[in-house]
Amino acid sequence: MNISSNVQLLKCPELLDFTIVRLDLSSNKLTNLPGLKDLKGLKRLYLNNNRLRELPETEWPNTLETLFVDNNKLMWLPDSLTATNLRYLLLDYNQITEVQYFPKLRYLLAKANPLSRLAIMDLRFLSI
Repeated sequence: MNISSNVQLLKCPELLDFTIVRLDLSSNKLTNLPGLKDLKGLKRLYLNNNRLRELPETEWPNTLETLFVDNNKLMWLPDSLTATNLRYLLLDYNQITEVQYFPKLRYLLAKANPLSRLAIMDLRFLSI
């Protein structure tokens, strides 16, 4: 589902379709995000180029493999996100100071963040 580049979109629409695999909410003006735990099949989530200050500290779909949240205003990542199958995480251009351990993470891009702590992971690609 592609809802990207909706210049007037300030709030995430209610998402009740449990079969969404890819959700693109990039390049909007979103400042918050509702919990996504009901999207049981969600694998790829694109939230880049918004105005997000935080991600929900609620349960995330354990099927999530890709998360793009670059170019937001995030200061931290919720611990609940580590319970996912996240393999690709793009955090560039936020205000994140710490990246916790993600067991299946292989690609991490986190440049232009004031990182002070990065958990040791078996990464194939790291850009900071």
